[in-house]
Amino acid sequence: MDERINGGHGWRALARRGLHWPIFVGVVFVGNMALAAWVIVISGSDPSFAVEERYYEKALNWNDEIDQRQRNRALGWSGAIDRPALETDGSWALSLNVV
Repeated sequence: MDERINGGHGWRALARRGLHWPIFVGVVFVGNMALAAWVIVISGSDPSFAVEERYYEKALNWNDEIDQRQRNRALGWSGAIDRPALETDGSWALSLNVV
């Protein structure tokens, strides 16, 4: 069938006019943007990717934290957290032993 009769529609007609590359680039661009949006939604809704509160302040005080841990180790202090199984009502008791 002659393409002049049906208006020259179809992929071959687009390729002949050189429009297949812009369409390909547009599809890749839209796919990339959709993938980026999906990653943003997943990373914002997953609690394992939580934002650390006051992270800059904690980073500034990191040396103090390390010094405190070394002093505690030198004093022989240690701590253990004991969490028994859940109760029937869904609650549980948490105990901390500092030695």
